[in-house]
Amino acid sequence: MWWINIIKIFVGDIMSYMSEYIDQNFDIRQLEQELINLINEYDTLTGKHLFIYSVDFNNYDLPISMDMDDLYTIKDVLREDSSKKLSFYIETPGGSGTAAEEIAILLRNKYEYVDFIVVGECKSAGTILAMCGDEIYLNDTGSLGPIDAQIQIGRSTGSAHDYMKWIHDKMDEADKNGKLNNFDALMVAQITPNELIGVQNSLDYGKELVTKFLKEYKFKNWKITETHQNSVSDDLRQKRAEEIADKLSDHSLWKTYGRSLKIDTLRKELQLKICDIASDEKVCEIVERIQVILRLIFSLSPAYKIIADKDNRLIKTAMEMSSNESTIPSVIKINVECDKCGTTHELHLNVFDNPQIENELNQQGLKLFPKNNIMKCNCGCIIDLNETRKNIYETLFNK
Repeated sequence: MWWINIIKIFVGDIMSYMSEYIDQNFDIRQLEQELINLINEYDTLTGKHLFIYSVDFNNYDLPISMDMDDLYTIKDVLREDSSKKLSFYIETPGGSGTAAEEIAILLRNKYEYVDFIVVGECKSAGTILAMCGDEIYLNDTGSLGPIDAQIQIGRSTGSAHDYMKWIHDKMDEADKNGKLNNFDALMVAQITPNELIGVQNSLDYGKELVTKFLKEYKFKNWKITETHQNSVSDDLRQKRAEEIADKLSDHSLWKTYGRSLKIDTLRKELQLKICDIASDEKVCEIVERIQVILRLIFSLSPAYKIIADKDNRLIKTAMEMSSNESTIPSVIKINVECDKCGTTHELHLNVFDNPQIENELNQQGLKLFPKNNIMKCNCGCIIDLNETRKNIYETLFNK
């Protein structure tokens, strides 16, 4: 056996839903089943088909961005669904604008009605995709983000908006002073026309998609203005869509690419109609429980992307077992010290979840490493072992 001495930090004030699942000692399989149960409950309550697309924001070193592979997976998962209405639960840092466009086309061709549910972060390409919804639902923790394209220039990745703003600033400076300083002149001399065109196209692409999606889908049932009760023309829909797209792509307005745009900001600054999930208490509880379940699955496993509905689920994981598992111990003994009372707990981790080994450990009266990675000390302290498990597996499998 291996021996690892670990001192864990006391965890308090755990949110109620999470505490509930922790108290029930749910393992991964039970969490996955609870996710399906909640999806079924949502479908029955709303009459819509709930689809989950979520990623682990703590794993930016893994391929969590939206990409074309997601399109094919989403199409496959929804292939047999005959529903007319879809609710798309989404958490994403963004990714490919092309993928967002293709997913939007897929959804709008298949369903008469689509809405998007955001209780976490939905940024960049995720925001573009959400604009193809008939409705967008947020709660107080949900947020969209600017649609500024991230481009590769030389060895670095940066904002297309910032890049073009710098170019225009230098042009204004040259017009005003008749020249640039030596450093700026050197930098400008390295820019090719094709590069400039490519950057501008990347910036325009997101704006064009948002404008198109808003006009064709979000605004399709907008018939009367709320303030003056005037009839809404096609030209007005186009104008409002362009205004929103311009603001969403204006990096100088939001200051940072990662800015979180909450309900109030979207309503006041963009004058975009956003529905509050909290207006329906039962629906709100279901989607917030789903978010907790997803967070627990990400914490308790090497999963980094989950795509699921009531009939199918695809969980992408990062862990690949060593080709020579015989060199890896089957059981690891771990010392965990309670930060509150100082008691040391001896735990035994069944590395490969071998039922026979688990039975043998139980027969010996040894205390097993908790499957949900949460341990309660006799003093009442809750000890979070999520990072402990991750660190152990990263060490064992060289991840």
